[in-house]
Amino acid sequence: MDLTKYITMFLQEAREYVDALGKHLVELERDPANQPLLQEIMRLSHSTKGIAASMGFPSTADLFHALEDIFDAARKGKLIPARIWSRSV
Repeated sequence: MDLTKYITMFLQEAREYVDALGKHLVELERDPANQPLLQEIMRLSHSTKGIAASMGFPSTADLFHALEDIFDAARKGKLIPARIWSRSV
């Protein structure tokens, strides 16, 4: 199946998800225990992973799967998001 006709739609949707993720991460930095926000970050990561996989972009899907795992751990209390921010890169 030729997915090239869907690339513009994919890019637009992915950009919206990534923009929302960025805004939510800034909010999460201020309130690391915000469970509804963590849930929304999980949803956006999952959705981005799904559309990337559907379009045949496995590396992008893998990246968002990793994000999903990180924020799932935060949601379950196994990881404290504030500690993510304080680490040196």
